Amino acid sequence: EQPAWSPDGRYLAYAVKPKKSSVYEIDVYDTLQRDVKHLTTGTPADKMNVGPLWSRDGKWIAYTQQQAKGTDSNIFVLEVATGKSTLLTPHEGEHLCSANDFSPDGKRLLITSNAANGYDNAGVLDIEEKKITWLTKDKWEVSGGNFSPDGKRVLWIANVDGNTGIYEH
Repeated sequence: EQPAWSPDGRYLAYAVKPKKSSVYEIDVYDTLQRDVKHLTTGTPADKMNVGPLWSRDGKWIAYTQQQAKGTDSNIFVLEVATGKSTLLTPHEGEHLCSANDFSPDGKRLLITSNAANGYDNAGVLDIEEKKITWLTKDKWEVSGGNFSPDGKRVLWIANVDGNTGIYEH
């Protein structure tokens, strides 16, 4: 589910639920070698890994780990070569977070989260610092879009009073 091509087009990352498991994991399929690599394994039974997103250099995959009941999630970044995952959004209580796009330099993620004020908002997550700079703190339906090719601008989408618009920062 939710397949995503690597930037070079060789690999396909996707969420998969193994036959003998209730949990979705992230796998990568090598289209040349016709081989599958299990990047996440052993995820707790009440969570699932979804939404793989490649960095532009193909070295990293961001993904969302959701709680099964749908009220809490976290963003992780995974080093493809080693399979090592790092939690980027530690928090108390229940918050929803999902990654939308890597910056071109791979140092930031554009995210959608309700952690700012209980409503979905767009923010930029610094991967090294694990800190979010909020682009919005609205009480509307807001979702992150993507970075411009040079990484200097970001887009997000907001539904305000039934009118959907694209916004730039």
